[in-house]
Amino acid sequence: MNTKTTAFTQHTGCSSRIYYPLEHLANSLFFPLMYLGYQIFAGTPHIAFSPDAYLIISSGVAQACYLLRYAGILPWHYLIGNLIGPSLYSLSINLFFGTSVWDQPIHLAYWCFALCAGITQSLRKEVTSLAIKYVAIMLENMLRTGIVLVLFYLLTERDQPAIFTTIHHRLSEPSHQFITIAILFLGIITGIATASSERHLHRLSQITKQFKMFAEWFLGRELLDRSIMQPEELTLQRRERTIVFMDIRGFTKWSEQHTPEEVVQLLGSYYQIIEKVFTSYQAIKFKLSADEAMAIFPEPTTALQAAIIIRTQAQALLDNYQLGIGIGIHHGPVVEGLLGSNGVKFYDVIGDTVNTAKRLESAAHKGEIIISTKAYQIIHEEYDQMVSHIITVKGKKQPLQVYSLPAFDSASPNITAESALATP
Repeated sequence: MNTKTTAFTQHTGCSSRIYYPLEHLANSLFFPLMYLGYQIFAGTPHIAFSPDAYLIISSGVAQACYLLRYAGILPWHYLIGNLIGPSLYSLSINLFFGTSVWDQPIHLAYWCFALCAGITQSLRKEVTSLAIKYVAIMLENMLRTGIVLVLFYLLTERDQPAIFTTIHHRLSEPSHQFITIAILFLGIITGIATASSERHLHRLSQITKQFKMFAEWFLGRELLDRSIMQPEELTLQRRERTIVFMDIRGFTKWSEQHTPEEVVQLLGSYYQIIEKVFTSYQAIKFKLSADEAMAIFPEPTTALQAAIIIRTQAQALLDNYQLGIGIGIHHGPVVEGLLGSNGVKFYDVIGDTVNTAKRLESAAHKGEIIISTKAYQIIHEEYDQMVSHIITVKGKKQPLQVYSLPAFDSASPNITAESALATP
């Protein structure tokens, strides 16, 4: 999948979450910003311009950068990433001020909340059970609201020597009980809302993945990538295209003598060869119908290279069934784009160029590639084994002059499989 397709959908599976840069930044700066607010209401003068403020904010930004870069790789990166902020801040405090962060309860709270956040986020990344994942989401949101609660009590009891004893005493006051219960319930409600949105996001990512798969089936990966960046690619337009048709010779008679399962097995192997080669040679679109395949290329040279590869690989498969493949190639004007009614549309090419390519394929013998004169004149490579001759095809009043590469076993060495396998 290339970068354009990745831009179309960011699916990360059922055991992961879609993270965006702003979310990493918000999570990493939540405690530092709460800390600055705490210092402001605690009466610390000019906290916004103090080195302490710059150190804790810089530590939070560094943590966000790490999480953005590594968090999606392995679950334990969430735990390490959440500890980067307090680690850098503690180290900076020791180096620049010569004091220990453990002297103040708020710094200890920073470490505790960072550790708990890392554990819950790692749990969300690692587990496959949606129930456990949603519990972890609720715990993480309660943890954030808990930060506000802890800072509130630290602010109200900052002058008390026995802080935890005093907090226990204050919890007996109705006003503090109300604040505590309200903040905890706010965390629960926020967690439920986040878990619900996570569930819908997970479902949306699954649906997006399915729609992308269906779109690739109907449009082809190359055309889908281009249409995402340039939607006008799907509008009906007149273009010069190279059309390739190929068909298995003797397939109808062979399929009458074999079970449907055997027919499906052969076609499955045949389709895999075609898909791999057409994708590798960047066909604009290709479609399969029973033993027939049609592909659209921007120019004949690449189309011929892909056809030679398919002829070589498909013939190795079809020899086991006493079958062969015939190929026709033509270049010319077509109308290309979405066709259909208001309710049903499909991408296709229309025009005499398509019909002519199909007629050339019908005239090709087992193992033969027939190329129209117009396509031959554009091809950038020399093929000494090209044989020019005149053919009469159904639907054409005048005979057609064409060029053909004979069946593989009668071609000379420079169009053998080895020479044809060069990557375009």
